[in-house]
Amino acid sequence: MHRRCAFFCTVLLLGLAACKGDGGGKVGGAAASSALGGLASGLLSHLSSQLSGISFFRTPADSSGRTDHEGGEFWIRVPPLELLRSANQTSLSSTQIEVLVSAASTSLVNAGIGDSADLIQVLPQLLEGAGSGLGTLSTLSTADRLTVLKALGSTGSNSLSGRRDYLDNASATSGQTAVETLVGKVSQRLTGILGTTGIGVSELDNASGVLLAGMTSGFASGGVSSEETGGALTQAVAGGTAGLGDLTLAGHDSSSVKDALGAITSEVTASLGTLPGHDSSVVSARLKLLTQGAAQGIGTLHGSSRSTSRITLSDNDTLTLTSTVAQKAVAALGRIDNVSSDNLSSFVSAVTEGVIENLGKTGATGTDALSSLTNAVIESAVDGLDEITMTGYDADDLEDMVGGITSGATKGLGGLSASGVDADAMPAMLKTVTKAASTGLNRLDTTLLDNASKLSGLLNRITSSTVDALQNVSISGFDPSDATTLKNLVQEVISGATESLDNLTLAKQDSSFDLQTSLTQIATGAVGGAKGVTQDAATLSDLQDNATQTLEIKKGQLQEFDTSTVNVRNLDMTEPAIDNVTPVDNTTNFFIRGVDAWSEEPVTVSFNERMDRRSVNQTNLLVQSPQGRVPGTLSVTVNSDNKTIARFWPTAPLRYRTRYVIQIRKHLRDTSGNRLAKDEIRRFETEYPLNFWTNAHVPSILEYLTASRIHSSDNCTQRCFVAEARIVDTDPWGELQRTWRLDNQTLSDSGSD
Repeated sequence: MHRRCAFFCTVLLLGLAACKGDGGGKVGGAAASSALGGLASGLLSHLSSQLSGISFFRTPADSSGRTDHEGGEFWIRVPPLELLRSANQTSLSSTQIEVLVSAASTSLVNAGIGDSADLIQVLPQLLEGAGSGLGTLSTLSTADRLTVLKALGSTGSNSLSGRRDYLDNASATSGQTAVETLVGKVSQRLTGILGTTGIGVSELDNASGVLLAGMTSGFASGGVSSEETGGALTQAVAGGTAGLGDLTLAGHDSSSVKDALGAITSEVTASLGTLPGHDSSVVSARLKLLTQGAAQGIGTLHGSSRSTSRITLSDNDTLTLTSTVAQKAVAALGRIDNVSSDNLSSFVSAVTEGVIENLGKTGATGTDALSSLTNAVIESAVDGLDEITMTGYDADDLEDMVGGITSGATKGLGGLSASGVDADAMPAMLKTVTKAASTGLNRLDTTLLDNASKLSGLLNRITSSTVDALQNVSISGFDPSDATTLKNLVQEVISGATESLDNLTLAKQDSSFDLQTSLTQIATGAVGGAKGVTQDAATLSDLQDNATQTLEIKKGQLQEFDTSTVNVRNLDMTEPAIDNVTPVDNTTNFFIRGVDAWSEEPVTVSFNERMDRRSVNQTNLLVQSPQGRVPGTLSVTVNSDNKTIARFWPTAPLRYRTRYVIQIRKHLRDTSGNRLAKDEIRRFETEYPLNFWTNAHVPSILEYLTASRIHSSDNCTQRCFVAEARIVDTDPWGELQRTWRLDNQTLSDSGSD
């Protein structure tokens, strides 16, 4: 009886509020209904339908409906599969739905826009009312409230379906489309009223995350096109971030803003796989747009905090918020649907580039402030790397990921010219990039960085990727290919990485750290990266001399290491080369077993000198099919001539009549850290079966015969063909097979398995 009475009073109060006219008098139910136009009525009906589709689970093991928060990932608890049989599925009651819809209706009437035909005005107000009504449903658990909030977020975008005629371009914010303005206003209004929805400050992060994830997941059903998605994504994040400064909630301060923004970034990043037109080719661009929205929202928060008493943000808070965006976006990359780990380095590069090129939108100006922000962003991005969970992502990818961060950061500097970064500031900014990335390695756990012997390769990649990316930086008066400019840039890149060594805990504590190798690879990495900027021999020669001089000076400034036996003069700066590749380019009839038709060699790459073993991995040397990377094992040996040979064996048979590509990336380096001059590719095509055995009298165990012509010359008399018959084609690896070779009309048996 008590609950029924309380609920009746709530509904009664809402009903009385809905009956108040503009003059404070009362109007009847029919009059209140007539105060709503066709747009509002349709939206209220749609809201009711969306709320009716909500389901809650209750299980004997967890009847509270609590939420989980772990490692920056937020979700509403779902019972494990073994408990589903005993779970009770419930939903909002019709009375609860009516409370929310009535609150939404009342909000429209009180705002005087119940009969408006402008979707940009009506929808945000309607959802604000529904959100406030949620706070009156005292019997809902926290998890249930979060489920409702996600539905409200989704309604904020899917309500667009069939209602584009109600978009008034006159209501759009300058520089935005009507769709972008609608999404931005809805997200800001919804996060701004979270304090009235019945959640506490401890759940603000979770609520913000699920709310924005719900909104972005509703883009597709709302009819937001692939072309519109980028702008809508930016404004959804910008509005949701800005709304955090509008809400009133006990205990809400800069710390809870940080947590909420982290949740928004994490959940929206994870939801990118649900957006219209999703595939791996658009993720990088959308990550940059997401970070742009976060920067805009931070700028709004920072500016409004000067004039409002709800929350106050310092410049240091802005730094914390911005670095949080970088860390959470990187950490959530593994949660994006339908993407491969092969794309992760480009994604992390896009995140870092997006955050840094938009630093000016946070309100920061001047090189000192921008340098501090850049430092924090890069360290935080590195910090996020060991939180990525994704099939195929492991320690072998670390160099590629760190290189992606520094490359993206360098590219992002080009977007800061309007905020105070000019050509003269670039050397110091590049020093910040390499020093921050190197120092950021301290934040990685042993899952990715388990011993100090890996540091030299990481430092090499940091300096090489930073310098290499300069060719993509456009700032007025900045020409990185100019000999003097490039020398100054390389000098600061080397300085930043070298100075970081005194702060690298692993380098100081792990006996496997080799200072000689690390210093050498810092310098050769920077010089190698410069080869992507200029090919002028005189400039490169001068760079090499200057690099060793810089290294000598910086070596002498190190405080934590004994440098007496370290020699950084006369360094080897000659790039390695490829001696041979099997199969040769454009080979056909490569056996699906993964070996060449005549030589029986697998995919093999031979180098002209000893290579750094840590760089010879399946990130830098890989075989690609039309379906993606071919899984397999890579064996690396060094022959008597001190030359490295890498051989690739596929895990499973290759496909018939399929074209494959061998990718040999320039990041393969020798033991001094010199990398290949450029990326190389080789192509080959696999064999195809010739089925001659169509006669029913032929034993079924002999299924087909393949034949390959090795030499195309009509005059060939020896070793012209290879023919292979396979018996009992059940398990391709376990086939009993016999190969015959046709040699000058003589058929010879090569043996059987």
